[in-house]
Amino acid sequence: MKCYILINSGRGKKFRNLVIGRIIKARQNNKNKVKLICADSGAHLIYPEISSDYLIGDLDSISPEILQIINKSKTRIIKYPREKDFTDFHLALTFALSLKPAIDEITVFGGLSGRLDQTLANIYTAACFSMEHGIKISIHENNTSLYLLNSHFKKLKLTDEIKSGDTVSLRPLFYDTTVKSASGLKYGLINDTLRAADTRGVSNEVIADKISLEIRSGELILIHIKKG
Repeated sequence: MKCYILINSGRGKKFRNLVIGRIIKARQNNKNKVKLICADSGAHLIYPEISSDYLIGDLDSISPEILQIINKSKTRIIKYPREKDFTDFHLALTFALSLKPAIDEITVFGGLSGRLDQTLANIYTAACFSMEHGIKISIHENNTSLYLLNSHFKKLKLTDEIKSGDTVSLRPLFYDTTVKSASGLKYGLINDTLRAADTRGVSNEVIADKISLEIRSGELILIHIKKG
C-alpha cells in the first residue's frame, strides 16, 4: 500500500495544485490502497479542497480554521503534547508503519524549504526509516525532489518530469557509496566511488528524457532540481 505524508512547506499555489492533483489521481486509480497522513500544518497543502485519512502531531502550527474543518470531517486526529521527543514528521512515519495492509512506499510532500535544522532532520529521518524498515521514500517540494537509495533500493529510474538541462546531484549519506552505473547524465558514472568527504557528484546535468542509476554499495541521496 502507498502512503502520502504532507508536512510543513511554503504552500505556494503551484505546489498546492500539484499535490492536490497527485493525490486525487492516486485515489482514483488505487481506490482504498492509498493512505494520506497530514503532519500538523502539512494539512494546509490540501484543505479545504480534499481531506486526509489522518492528522497527526502537536497541532501547534495548523490554522484554527483548517483544524475546525478537520474536526467536522471523518479524519482521525492523533494529537501529541507540544513537549515531545520527536518531530511531527517522525511521528507520522512511525504511525505509517503501523497501518494495515503494510505500507511499502511513502511519498512526502513538503519539508525541504523551511529551517535548515528541520530540513536536515526530515532528510535524515526519512533515510534512516527507509534503511531500517525497507520502505521506499521520496520527498518533494516545489522544483526539488529527493530520492533515497540503499541496500533495499539499489536501482532508480526516473521518467516523469525529467527534462534535459535539469540538475541532478548525488550525495553519499553516511559513508562512501559505489555507483554501479548511471545514465541520462552529462557526467556518467560506472563503478565509481563517491566519497562522503568530497563534492564530486554535485550539480550533474540531465541530457535525456529519463535517468537511471544503480548503486553497488552504500547509501545515496539523489536530488533532482527542475530547470527554471
